[in-house]
Amino acid sequence: MRAIELLSPAKNLECGLAAINHGADAVYIGASQFSARAAAGNSIADIEELCKYAHKFRAKVLVTFNTLLTDNQLSEAEKLVQEGICCIRRGLCDLCEAIRCLVRNNSCEAQQAVRAAICIIEEGLAAIIEGLCLLDLGDCETDKMIKCAICGIEDGLKAICGGLECIINCNKCEGLKAIQAGICDIEVGLCELIKAIRC
Repeated sequence: MRAIELLSPAKNLECGLAAINHGADAVYIGASQFSARAAAGNSIADIEELCKYAHKFRAKVLVTFNTLLTDNQLSEAEKLVQEGICCIRRGLCDLCEAIRCLVRNNSCEAQQAVRAAICIIEEGLAAIIEGLCLLDLGDCETDKMIKCAICGIEDGLKAICGGLECIINCNKCEGLKAIQAGICDIEVGLCELIKAIRC
């Protein structure tokens, strides 16, 4: 049996937080561009804050965007993809540093730093997916390569989350192995993604 999901609209950050506090499983919100909800003017920082809060309760944040672009919006979509790539790279650097701290001291602060780095990578991936959907790069082979690369990054994130849980539960050796494998998956996926886009 499929689980029922309570999905709520969020005009802005405050509405999104209220929806999650009242039991929403997911909320959808528009950014400041590429959206029929652009007039709401939600910044990326607001959406980032909403994502971090939602993840504490295992809730999802869905960002709405248009399926068609005007010519002058194409460069903005390309910029979104590049920003997403930079975001993932920054998240990986933060993650490696956070893991080193976690190995030295399995504290709540170290665990939170790992989760924060994971959130940055997730946000970068979301930006890339949004930008690529808007750009519509076209041929089936490129599309297949992009989907494969994105799956690799998603698999890497799952492995890292699983590894973090292992470390929290005092299985440091297995946890580190899973995290290292996850980081490799993300790095390979990111390289494949960049290669596919350049093709």
